[in-house]
Amino acid sequence: PAFEGARVTPVLTAARLHGIPTRIRHFAADAPLDKVRGFYRNVLGKPHLDTTIAGWSVLALKRGDHLLTVRLRAVPHGAGGVEGTLSEADLAAPESTRPHPHELRLPTGGRLLTDVEADDPGRSVRTLSWQTGQSITASRAYLIRELATRGLHLERALPSTERNPHGLSLWFSGTDREAIATIVRSEGGTTVTVNLITASGNQP
Repeated sequence: PAFEGARVTPVLTAARLHGIPTRIRHFAADAPLDKVRGFYRNVLGKPHLDTTIAGWSVLALKRGDHLLTVRLRAVPHGAGGVEGTLSEADLAAPESTRPHPHELRLPTGGRLLTDVEADDPGRSVRTLSWQTGQSITASRAYLIRELATRGLHLERALPSTERNPHGLSLWFSGTDREAIATIVRSEGGTTVTVNLITASGNQP
């Protein structure tokens, strides 16, 4: 449940994170952090996880086949109040309903960072992100080959802005689908992020 009086905004209502159906809501409340945290400790009973991660107070509990997670923090810049997210993941979803996590094959040695699917009215969006030792040029060539097998062809490529001088943005298009990719090189390797956008059957 949301904290009493909280302002709740859906973030992901029909999404899959790494193949697991997940619902996420954001909320904001005009109350002290300790009070809101105490409320969720009571709601969850005895959380399996009760810690602080990157400035967020995190509470999590596995209840049956569902993972419930609450993240909380005081609103930044002294604005007062609390903001947070409420997440519910269905760990028991039948395997047949889960997408193949590597439907878009990763390059050899690529390490998957993010795999998120979300359904919006008229379209389905999948975001894949991975890290690789390939150069920007090799990653660009790899994306062009892989997306061509999905009927997507490169329309244009532009260097990234001055804030990320070692990067490239790519736009692909196809029938009822498109893709936007970014490739960024850093000391740790190359990070590739691809947004695959497909028109859904219920599109007006």
